[in-house]
Amino acid sequence: MHVHIVYAHPSPASFTHAILTAFVAGLDEAGHSHTISDLYAMGFNPILSPEEYARESTYAADQPVSDDVSAEHSR
Repeated sequence: MHVHIVYAHPSPASFTHAILTAFVAGLDEAGHSHTISDLYAMGFNPILSPEEYARESTYAADQPVSDDVSAEHSR
């Protein structure tokens, strides 16, 4: 099985990061593959632009998504 993990914490010394590390170790031990999207490392901007808001709030699925969102969809 392949697992994609979305991780969001600014400190690699946090308990949250320790949980991520343990979870990944368990996946590896069980023979599963994984990828991680580290939102802080990626510089993720959680604020929607007016264009993104219009797309998401009006269900205008024919409008393009930003490159970073498209890349995550591919994962």
